[in-house]
Amino acid sequence: MPAQSNGSSIAQPSAIFNTGSCSAASSIAVVVKACLGQRTCTLSATNSVFGDPCPSVYKQLSIQFACGAGPATYSVAATAPENTFAQVTCPVGYHIDSIDSASFGNPTAACSASSSIAIAKAECLGKNSCFLAKENFGQDPCLAINKSLSIRATCRPNLDPNDNPVSVVIQNTIPQDGFARIQCPGVFTIANVLFASYGNPFQGDVVLSKAEFTLGVTTELQNRWSQLNGNFQIIQRQYQRYVAQRQRNSVCLTKVMIDPLRPMYKSSVIAAAQDVQRCIDGSFVRQ
Repeated sequence: MPAQSNGSSIAQPSAIFNTGSCSAASSIAVVVKACLGQRTCTLSATNSVFGDPCPSVYKQLSIQFACGAGPATYSVAATAPENTFAQVTCPVGYHIDSIDSASFGNPTAACSASSSIAIAKAECLGKNSCFLAKENFGQDPCLAINKSLSIRATCRPNLDPNDNPVSVVIQNTIPQDGFARIQCPGVFTIANVLFASYGNPFQGDVVLSKAEFTLGVTTELQNRWSQLNGNFQIIQRQYQRYVAQRQRNSVCLTKVMIDPLRPMYKSSVIAAAQDVQRCIDGSFVRQ
């Protein structure tokens, strides 16, 4: 069964997104065709989609998108009974730019607070979300009559210091033969593909056999345990702990090493050793 990755992370562009020792020439074109202008898209990290830039080598698809604002304006409205509140909320990345209408009263009885628009503007303009309750309006405009709260507003995209619509960067790494559904927040759409590479992200790295990788991880752990400030007593205690927990060490090493998505590269040895150590310490949670 293919590996799966559901969703994407919202973040700033990351330095880890570099083209490695092999990268499919079709990477950008495939991702642009599938995703540009969409709010969501699904990508599969497979040789059948991108071609195979380096046979017999672990590959992954690394992507970064800039999600830009969708519609130039977005209307929101709410109506609520007198003793509750009316709330309007713009999509993520938008703010309330204008109040088109607001009322606290009973239209059929020609009853409405005269300050409704002004109060709604004071409470809501510039915010992503706001709510109005009868307490906002002061004196009751028509006693002994059922009233309601209503508001209609227009949302516009937030702007950066240069008066350009704010964008949100999303990124994901999809293991070979896996897939992910990429989704921009709110009504944002994918406005630009900042980076896309299907291949081996480890520039000039060395591919190891499982036996070589396991030996490298074990050696790294032994080096860590033998370099504890050169203090013999600490080393002795650590060694005793190692002997006492030999079975647990073996379980942890197996737990980390059987991960089918773990790339067995020379540069990955230290990270794998750290995972084993966290497992021994009881803090490792397999992703």
